[in-house]
Order: sequence, then C-alpha cells, then structure tokens
Amino acid sequence: MAGIVALIINEDKVLLKNQIGTTILRLPIINVAKDEDEKGSLNEYLISNISNDEEGLLKIDPNLDMLMNGFSLYLVDYSNKSSSLKKELPEGLVWEDISILDKLCERDVLIIKVIIESCIKVKYNSIGISRIENRIKHSERGNKYLRKVNLSISDKRIDEETPMNLKLRALMLSVLVGIIYFIFSFHKGYKTSSYLGISYFIFASMVLIYFIAINGIRNKNGLFGYFLIGSSMLVALTFAIYTNPLIRSLNRIFVPSTLIMGFMILNYKDVDFNLGNFINGFLKRIFTHSFKGITKVPDVTFKLLKGKAIKKDKEVYKSILQGILISIPVIFLLGSLLSGADNVFGYYIKNLNEAVTLFRIGDSFWQLISSIFVAVYIFGLIWSFRYKFRDESDQYFEKKTMEPIKIITLLIIINMLYLVFTKVQISYLYAGDVKLLPGGLSYSEYARKGFFELVIVTIINMVLISFLKAKVTEEDEKLSITLNVLYTLIVGFTLNMMFSAFYKMNMYVEAFGYTRLRILVQLFIILLGIVIILQLIHIWMRISMFKPILVVAVMFYLFINFFNIDAFIARKNIEVYKDKGMNESYLKILSFDALKEMDKALEDGKIDRITYNNWIKVNKDNLDTNNDKWYEYNYYIKESNKR
Repeated sequence: MAGIVALIINEDKVLLKNQIGTTILRLPIINVAKDEDEKGSLNEYLISNISNDEEGLLKIDPNLDMLMNGFSLYLVDYSNKSSSLKKELPEGLVWEDISILDKLCERDVLIIKVIIESCIKVKYNSIGISRIENRIKHSERGNKYLRKVNLSISDKRIDEETPMNLKLRALMLSVLVGIIYFIFSFHKGYKTSSYLGISYFIFASMVLIYFIAINGIRNKNGLFGYFLIGSSMLVALTFAIYTNPLIRSLNRIFVPSTLIMGFMILNYKDVDFNLGNFINGFLKRIFTHSFKGITKVPDVTFKLLKGKAIKKDKEVYKSILQGILISIPVIFLLGSLLSGADNVFGYYIKNLNEAVTLFRIGDSFWQLISSIFVAVYIFGLIWSFRYKFRDESDQYFEKKTMEPIKIITLLIIINMLYLVFTKVQISYLYAGDVKLLPGGLSYSEYARKGFFELVIVTIINMVLISFLKAKVTEEDEKLSITLNVLYTLIVGFTLNMMFSAFYKMNMYVEAFGYTRLRILVQLFIILLGIVIILQLIHIWMRISMFKPILVVAVMFYLFINFFNIDAFIARKNIEVYKDKGMNESYLKILSFDALKEMDKALEDGKIDRITYNNWIKVNKDNLDTNNDKWYEYNYYIKESNKR
C-alpha cells in the first residue's frame, strides 16, 4: 500500500493531524491501495473530512508529483475556496496558523520546502503559498534556502532560454581563448615560457571581447565600469613597454581584478558599493560563481550537440570532416614532391616541421592542461554574468550593535596616546636638535627608523574608523557628534603620522639613495593621505567613500605604471652619487626601463662602459628570452637588443 503526504492550506492556515496519544502535529498522510487512483483517493478524503464541494478543490500539477520514501507529495490549496470548507473537522485534524511550521518535525519542514520549491518552478502562487514563503524567510536558514532555490531556478530558465547560436559562440570563444593562451604562454614546451609582451594586451582584449559578445553591456550608464576596464587595458598595454619585474608582477593581479570589477558594474545595475559588500561580491565572483559557471560546460555542450542547428547541418559537418581526412595523405604526398622541386619551399616546410615537433606530447602536456583550465575557467566566469547578481541581498556588515559610551571611552584613550606621540615628534623629530635626544640616540638614527611602523598604524586607524562607523549606534545626536569629533581627532593625528613617515623616508633616501621599495612607500603614503581626507568627509557627511577611494587608488596605480620608476632611480642615484662614488651594485639590478638614462649617463661619462655592459648582460640573463616572437614584443627589450 502506497500513500500521499498532503500540504493542505487555506490562506494563513495549514491543516495538520494529531498523532494518537501525543501533542505532536504532522502533515496528513492518506493511504492509497495499489489498485486505487491517487488523485481519486485524495479527492475522496478531502470531501469526507474537509470540504463540502468537490469542484475545483484539488490543485495538482504533474510537476508536483515527487516520490519520497514511497509517498507522493500533493498540494491542496483552498486559499480561493475557503467558503466551501466544512465548519467542523473530524477528530484528529486541526487548522493551525502558518506560524506553527516552525514547530513541525524536520521531515515535514523538508516536505513543505520541496512543495514550495515546486510551486516556484511552475510559477504557481496564491495567498497561502505567499504566506508560507514569507514564514520560511523569517529564519536565516530558510531565507538562504529560498534565495538559493530562486537563483537555481532562474539559472535553469536562463540556460533554457539562451539561443543555441549564443551557446555555440560561447564555446567557440572559449576554445579560441585556450588556443591563444597555449600559443602566447609557451613556445618551447612547458619548461620555457614566452615573455609576456604585447601578448598580454591581446589576451586581455580577447577576454573583453568575449564578455561583450556573450553578455553585452546591460548597464550602459556604468561610467565607473568603463573607467575600471579602460584602466585595466592601459595597464595590460604596459607589458609591451616596460620590463620592471616588480610592477609586472603587481600588474598580473591588477589587470584581471579591475577587468572583473568592470564586468560586474557594466553587467549589473544593483551592485552595492559598500566596501564589505563589494569585495564580498567580487571574491565570490572569482572563487564561487565562476566555478558554478564551469559546471555548465558539459550541459551546454551536450544540449548544443543535440540542438536543431547541429542536427540540421549534420550532413554538412560530416562531409567537411571526411574531406579533411582525405586531404591529409594528399597534402603529405604533394608537399614532399614540391619540397624537392624548390629548395626555398623545402626550407620553409622543414622549419614548419621543426616547429611542430617542438610541441611533443611529453613537453606539451602541462601546457595543454593549463590552457584547457584557462579556457574552461574563462567560460565559467563570462557565463556567470548571464545570471542575476547573487549577492544582491547579502550584507557583509551586521546591524549596528556597539554601545557608543564604550567606544567613546576607547577613542578618548587612543587620542591621548596619539597626543603624547605627536608632542614627542614635534619636540625631537621636527626640531632636529641632537642635544634633545635621550639615551645617546643620534638624530640620523632616530629620523631614519620607524616609517613602516607608522604606515601600519595609519592603516589600522583607517580600518578602525570605518569599522566603528559601521557598527556603533548613533541614534543620540550628542553622542553622534562626540564620536565624530573623536574620529576627526584620530584623523588629524593620523595625518601627522603620515607626514612623519614621509619625512623619515625622505631622510632615509637622502642618506642611502632611491630604490623601488622606497619610492613605492613614498607614493603609498601620499595615497593614504588622500584616502584619510576622503574618510574625514565620510565621517561628517555620512556618504560612501568607497567609489572615490577606488578611483583615486586606480589613478595612482596608473601613474606608477607610466611613471617609469627605474628610469627615475637611475637618474636620481647617478646625480646624487656622481661625486661620492656611485652605488653601482643597485644600478645593475635596474630593468631595461632605465635604458635611456643609462645611455645618457654613459655619453656624459657618469658611468663607464664596463658598468654599462654588465648592466645589459645582467638584464638579458634575467629575461631568459631572445624576444624573437612577434607576440613577445616589448619596446625596451627591442631597444636594448640594438645596443
């Protein structure tokens, strides 16, 4: 004997059954004999116990028939037929408020969720169903479950409604991206990779074209997205210009990051620019949604192969494949004969054969694997933008819960500490009087140390203020003003710390010269100064500063890329040390970006030919490339090869 588990609802009521001898409530179970019809049995049960009217009482959809442990699941919805219900129920049955769902056993809750999920799939809704959904949303777990269900159903609909030619385009572009990666990344097997020159810009452009071809630009007013993508492409272009290894390593992170951020903004109109929510959505796009998109590859491929377009042209593709197979032995025969007939043609055929043998299976295995992974990952990333923005209702920060009096006490103590620190700096650092220093400290030793610690304290202060602004309740106006005043004092002390750090770093540079790290630290301190001023605006105006801060940071990074740090270091260090004995060991590790400055120094007699030649040799040895492939093109490497 089989059975039915029924969810029977009437607007804000749900029908439940008492278990004999207990107070436990469960969903009704209707037994059905093997020879009986399920719908007939259920309909008979309803008329006998619940309803006076047979017509239109039972809401059944074939998609709702789901087998669970031998029981079929049914939904019976009286939300629009409440007038036909019996005034009294037989013993053991009771109408309960929908709020009772929280107290049902885990199995019944699961059954209700399954039925609600099925209603969502078939787009069935009523007063009762809506109220059950709202009840489920009251719990954090239930809310997440419904959002997951809605997103999953939405994704499936999008996949089903996507035209066949768009799926084909996505797969072809994915394969093309993999081929380009295969060619550009390795040219002598996996052990020796090619140099990233103009190839990086081409690859980034290909990913951008891929995104537009599959998703288009849905948020055409997303100017910030255009800015991020434009910045990303400009930085990608620097791979064809500069050779600074430190900046190139940072660019490998910057380019894909800003490109994906730009995709997010141009694809969705509801992106939250709160710092926590934006970063949370960005990271999920990279590590979660992209891999969910990857799972669509087999499904899309299978449906594509079964599609009408493929079936229609099946004979055409079959004929093309047969023609290719027939042509292979013919080409080999004719090619051999023509190679013997013309020596020049034979030379090119021989070189082509050597090029092909470079990609032996043994040498190219990891090359092939990495290319396939890149192709599949890019497919997953681009395809994931076809779906809704999954984090639209996620909140990174919880509600404000911190009590302001405690925080005010904390901020007062911190400000007192910073006040003492500032007084000490004014007395000793800025005054510069060696006699004032205690403990036998020299002024140069005191001034040149501590800038990294000051930078770290500055960052801590910025994070602390942002966190407290998000967490501390500010309902009382006086307490709110007090907090803002204390925040502002911390900002003032922080600006002094940044100036102090910059001052110390500048003295260190005067003593020991410029390095990449020292220049980057100075530029970073300037950036922090701008950011902390924007944070001051945020304190009093209560507006989000994330977007302006990101714009400033990106513009600063663009400046760093096109500033040519190595050329600046070469020029300044040669000027400073020309009369003191130059630090040639550091000049040797500068990249080819300093080529023009080194040429000028050689012509002016500020460095000798041996130093210059050693610098050229060290750079060529470090690059480990002849830069002989067109996609390896780099301006400074080409110029250095002329020397």
